[in-house]
Amino acid sequence: MKKAAVALNKADAYVEYGAQGELDSQLRFTSSGTNGSIVRQEFKLVFDNQYTVPAHGNTPATEFIGPSRWRIDTPAEQWISVSSAVRYVTQVRDTTKDAAIRDNAAKTLAILGRYR
Repeated sequence: MKKAAVALNKADAYVEYGAQGELDSQLRFTSSGTNGSIVRQEFKLVFDNQYTVPAHGNTPATEFIGPSRWRIDTPAEQWISVSSAVRYVTQVRDTTKDAAIRDNAAKTLAILGRYR
């Protein structure tokens, strides 16, 4: 992560990575190009001491004060490594009953194998 700017209890930071493509819910992989494209993921950080425990079942969310720490204030787009994508696609392929998803997974794994 590269530091861009810090002001009191707020900071901007970013990470740059090479995107190889996208994986949809049907396990179809769409390539973004032969070399991938550089993506810059921006993060807004806040230094504070407020924590939230999410709701679970019938238990409502609770907030409390704890040790100060930096936290990401804005959610980031989800992205994963090629190795993680291979594990995920393999797991779904091995557990799904949908023949189309199994077929898409086989094609996707063949493509992802070239990026390893």
